[in-house]
Amino acid sequence: MLNPPRIPKILTRSSLAKESKPSFLEKDIETLTLSLECEKREAAFLEEQIKLMHFEISSLPKPQRSNLNTIKASLSVQEKKLDQEKNTLNQLRYHNKQLRDKIDSYRMEKSSNKQSLNIIKDTLDKTSRAANTKASELLKIYESENLQKQKIGMIRSKSVSQRSKYEEKLTTLASFLKNTNSKSKIIYEESIYQVQGVEVIGILKNMSRVFEKLTHNKKKNIDAYIRHINNLINGFEEVKKATGLYKVEDIVTAFIKSEEQGQAILHYFNTLSTDIEKLDDELRKNTERIFLIEGNKNQGDLNVQGCLDKVIQEFDSIMKKVQIKKQEVGFYGEITQNSLQNMIKIYRLLLMAGFKSDFHTSEEVERIDKLNEENFEILLGSIEEFVGFLIMVTHSKMKKVEYLHKLGQGDKNKSQSSQRFRIHELIEENDICEDPEFEEIRVPISLEEMRQRAKNIFEKRRNLVKGKLGTAETYYASTSHTALRNEL
Repeated sequence: MLNPPRIPKILTRSSLAKESKPSFLEKDIETLTLSLECEKREAAFLEEQIKLMHFEISSLPKPQRSNLNTIKASLSVQEKKLDQEKNTLNQLRYHNKQLRDKIDSYRMEKSSNKQSLNIIKDTLDKTSRAANTKASELLKIYESENLQKQKIGMIRSKSVSQRSKYEEKLTTLASFLKNTNSKSKIIYEESIYQVQGVEVIGILKNMSRVFEKLTHNKKKNIDAYIRHINNLINGFEEVKKATGLYKVEDIVTAFIKSEEQGQAILHYFNTLSTDIEKLDDELRKNTERIFLIEGNKNQGDLNVQGCLDKVIQEFDSIMKKVQIKKQEVGFYGEITQNSLQNMIKIYRLLLMAGFKSDFHTSEEVERIDKLNEENFEILLGSIEEFVGFLIMVTHSKMKKVEYLHKLGQGDKNKSQSSQRFRIHELIEENDICEDPEFEEIRVPISLEEMRQRAKNIFEKRRNLVKGKLGTAETYYASTSHTALRNEL
């Protein structure tokens, strides 16, 4: 193949803007002539290529109809297979599209879930921050309330214990005073009654001493109780100053209300903790669902990829088989084309030996290189039969057994023509060459099979000759190898 000529690069007007007008026109004319010459060369080159292609197409051998039909049938089968593969590919693509749509929907759901989760996380962060701030404030309030409750409890316990103690002491003192009054009266009367001679002043002094001790002890207890009450009063005064309440009842109600508020805040914290647990469960379920969706997506991608790989592998294997078949067809075609020259020589030699085939005219010998594959196989089969018979004849020659026609009594030419070994008459004997496999197989066979068939044919011929020994038409004679070769 000749390479097409290269078109020269045409100059642009921008490169010639600074030149003069006549030189510009001359250069334009030169470029136009060069382009016309290049186009003429291209046209001539294309005409030569077309002529070469026509010559190659005319020189190509015409394909056989049967082979064309088989090739067309195989091509139609392959096209049907390819159509089926295309249909399966289209179905797989459709399923892949559906899976991709589902994956996109899952992705949209995933993105919406992520957005909702982000919003929930933001709200949770905000609520957790607010809850933490409120919890810290409530803890501070709760600690202050606990301190105040502890102080109030201490004051109450102390006041109750001291009140009970002082009430008991007052009751004991009152009872003691009553008892002492009664006893003093009784003792006074008894003293007056019993001891009338004792001095009354000494007794009174002793009694005054005893009562002085008792009253002194009682005064100490009362002073302690008064100090305790003063401490309670001072504590309530401090609470009043701290809270701004001036009544004990208001202070008690305020502490009760603060306790109730603390209980309400604890209840609110419990409800918040339950809501947070519910949100955590929902978040965990959503994450599990997202993992399942991602797993299904990966599994679907793997299934689709596996189906596509299988289809591609099958398609590649089919195309490889087609290429192998094409290579085999080309290889056998080259072998047949190469063997045609040898076939012409063998065919002409066999015609000289008296071989008959289905080609009756002399023109067919010159046109043997244009044989199609079927006629080529038929010709090879007939040549094989002829060669087999020749092997049989040579085998009979080695055993010095020949079949000759009866010699005539007339002219020598007639006797020579009658003595010539007639091959075609022997071939036409169906009793010798009857073989169903021999009729069906019209292709070249191996040398061993050819020898075996020749032996079988020779055995049949020998049996036939033995059966004809009693007739007057045949007789046996031993001749030399040269005589048999000359007759053949």
